[in-house]
Amino acid sequence: FFDSVNDIIKETESEFVRNKLLESTIELIKRCEKGKKDLYGYFIFSFNELLEKLDKERKINKELGIQIIDKLCCIGEETSDEEKIIKIVTLIDDILNDEDYVYFFVTSKLINKKYIYKRLYNVGSNCIEVNMIEGLRYISNLLGWEIIRCLKENDKNLAIYILKRAYDLYEFSKIMKLPDNILIYLLTLFTTVGTYCCKDSKFLNVLNIIVMFLRNEEKEYVIAAIDLRTKENDIWNELYEMQTEKLTKIFKDKIIYAIQNKERNKQNVNNK
Repeated sequence: FFDSVNDIIKETESEFVRNKLLESTIELIKRCEKGKKDLYGYFIFSFNELLEKLDKERKINKELGIQIIDKLCCIGEETSDEEKIIKIVTLIDDILNDEDYVYFFVTSKLINKKYIYKRLYNVGSNCIEVNMIEGLRYISNLLGWEIIRCLKENDKNLAIYILKRAYDLYEFSKIMKLPDNILIYLLTLFTTVGTYCCKDSKFLNVLNIIVMFLRNEEKEYVIAAIDLRTKENDIWNELYEMQTEKLTKIFKDKIIYAIQNKERNKQNVNNK
């Protein structure tokens, strides 16, 4: 049935029929029973292929784009099946970044990408609430790379918006008492982006926001997050333009100074 519906969607010239059947396709994905990983994976893979075809034919307009993102994120917000979360987030990542989605990328700008990140934040909140740690990792990783991409495109306002939503997820995770190793993992988003911001003074305002966030955290957690990603690790050389060690030291020094300075100020207030 799923394949038959997809075949009709691919062939029909009726926008009304195509959009209604897309709703049915997403509903099938939503209703796929927990535990049927192979079937669910097939549904997502086929849906991805379907969207790529519609995208190439410029059949995804603004209204349909919003509908697709909404319904996919609704699955992520309502499910307690972590496998569904991971595959939904991976699909949205493809939509945002895969070069095969040439026109959907343009459409997503019309949609307002801030809206997409807001919905991903909602999915992340659900992961925290029902303790789907791996799903939260996927969302954090996606948000981190989207911040980097926004900075590369000089869209600092959107980068800051995503950064704040990522910090909200981190704070929510602390309140819900997630394990220390997960909290440190979530901090690596800020330390990775912060280190990247040390490359160029044009990112100073973003760097200052990150420092403001991290100065409130436990020093050993922040240092662990920095070291976890870049200590004796050259996989970041391309992103950091062969300056991994240098940029890491700059960022670490800034963070240590900010944390120590806040501690001194607090001590001075207490002494008074």
